[in-house]
Amino acid sequence: MKHPLRITLILISLFFITQLFGLAVLNHYIVKKVSFERINNSTIRVVNVSWNSNSLVGPPPKVNQNLSFLFIFVAILVSTLLFFVLIKFKAKPLWGLWYALAVFSASAISLAAFVSEVWAVTLAVLITVLKVKSKNAYIHNLTEPFIYAGVAVILVPFFNMFSIFGLLLLIAVYDYIAVNKSRHMVSLAKFQLSNGNFVGLAVPKSSGDKIKVEFPKSKSIKKEKGDKRRDEKVAILGGGDLTFPLVFAGVMLKYFPIQEVLLIPLFATIALTFLFAYSKKNKFYPAMPFLTVGCALGYVIALII
Repeated sequence: MKHPLRITLILISLFFITQLFGLAVLNHYIVKKVSFERINNSTIRVVNVSWNSNSLVGPPPKVNQNLSFLFIFVAILVSTLLFFVLIKFKAKPLWGLWYALAVFSASAISLAAFVSEVWAVTLAVLITVLKVKSKNAYIHNLTEPFIYAGVAVILVPFFNMFSIFGLLLLIAVYDYIAVNKSRHMVSLAKFQLSNGNFVGLAVPKSSGDKIKVEFPKSKSIKKEKGDKRRDEKVAILGGGDLTFPLVFAGVMLKYFPIQEVLLIPLFATIALTFLFAYSKKNKFYPAMPFLTVGCALGYVIALII
């Protein structure tokens, strides 16, 4: 097992909670009206999907949902490139500003599902200040669900089932290459941890409560590959690993009843548990290939039942 049992259970529990909370938020924004039409002596169930818009979230964009996954994937690649530009020029303050704006906007969208927009913005400001200033692991992890739920609200309207499957497959391949081959995903994670503004779950393995980790400047990522003496001080799960299964479940929520959609977080959590159980210490693993399989299994079982 890659991490101690206690740390593993914390990561798995936080992942599952994030998925459930995100679905609760999405269930507020997604409005489904079911009607029945009689065609050729047969009654057909028709579901019309609309969105609860507010001043924080506008109406869904009009896009070609069959091709949208290609544009979103390119946007992810461009964002990664911009991230590397920040690392190259050691622009930690700029990354801190980018991070703060993302936390604020996503959190406000999530909170607006439960409280007024004024309160949503106020609480989002509080969450952002606490996350950015404290670097506290408890605050960081307990506020993460607000972020990914908000991101899912933004992304779900772009997809249908075909395109979200396409995105998950592309992300799974990309994650494998980025972690095992180019290893640039490891570099990104280390940069974020060194700045204390990590996108994802970060659980310290020691008794401390800080997620900020200082790395020796003399070691490069490539030199650390296979270094069995390296001790990971923080157990992490990347933001994409939390976001994409939730987006998949959100897209499915447009077409399936909520009780069937719940199979997605269940099987994604099982897949993540399998990864943690069979992974080895001091090695980095891409989670998206496993999570993609978990999402696909949940979808297939939902079709069967």
